[in-house]
Amino acid sequence: MTTAGEIMLDFFNDSKRHTEVKLTASECDYATWPTHRKMLSDEIRCTRFREALLRVVPRGGTVLDVGAGTGILSIFAAQAGARKVYAVEETLMALEARELVARNGLAGRIEVLHSPIEDLVSSEKVDVIVSEWLGGFAIDENMLPPVLLARDRWLKSGGAMIPNRVDVWMAPCFLPGFEEKRRFWLGKPYGVDMALVAERMYHELFYEQHDLSPEHLMSEAAVLWTIDVLSETVERSRKPFKAESIFIARKRGEINGLAAWFSADLGGGVLISTDPASPANHWGRVFLPLTRPLTVQQGNTISVNMACHPLGPLATRSKWTVMVKRIRSTD
Repeated sequence: MTTAGEIMLDFFNDSKRHTEVKLTASECDYATWPTHRKMLSDEIRCTRFREALLRVVPRGGTVLDVGAGTGILSIFAAQAGARKVYAVEETLMALEARELVARNGLAGRIEVLHSPIEDLVSSEKVDVIVSEWLGGFAIDENMLPPVLLARDRWLKSGGAMIPNRVDVWMAPCFLPGFEEKRRFWLGKPYGVDMALVAERMYHELFYEQHDLSPEHLMSEAAVLWTIDVLSETVERSRKPFKAESIFIARKRGEINGLAAWFSADLGGGVLISTDPASPANHWGRVFLPLTRPLTVQQGNTISVNMACHPLGPLATRSKWTVMVKRIRSTD
């Protein structure tokens, strides 16, 4: 049996999920405080990045912060002893970053540059580049290419990237909450045929699935992609990420989707993960639904084809197919 899903996603205008939206998505969301409050209040995210910067930034060194947002990572870099930090932010949040930096007495060491990183020419090479470019399953916001472009232009030979390695993970799963929603919309609520609502759900990525736990996974997880941020090329990062993976069902049950997450080495021995057993963070897991549940028996082979196509700034198109190969009885 086979089932599949497909979504074209502009992260901040998903009413146009089946078209490539020309809107600059960063100006619609990353320029607003609600998004940044969510990230700033994520203590796991902030403390891990701060710890990595404290360990990696050389005293008196230089740092580039790509997509600086409010400037929090730039402030951490200054706390780590950086002599000079270039905080690059293309949205109007750059103005807020300048104020936050000034209020913390760091205006003399942190220079906030209100510009896309692609438009800047490096005034000096830096020791460290930090960027929190990670989407729900790392690459899905298509923020990696400009970070790598900055690396090629700004980073000293032997310099460090934070993060320096990212693994994207996946596992087939059964998420009860999704099934409850599916049954609701298919059950003619209020006496109205609302199957259309359920059908549209199959073409969505469900982010921040904090209730997706280890017991919901129907197999061991596998790495789809590994990104070595020091060696990955800009050209490669602009091409589709594709993977074919084989999973073995570890118990009898149903699969109604795929769970995706990432783990990252931030440097200096500091790790962060959004896996189902990880401490709570703002990312959670991503749930990729199937059009209908698939029944599996313990030992069944589950084949998954996954692709994430970059479309433009903060826009990707994802496709996934799941096939279950059953074990035939010899009785």
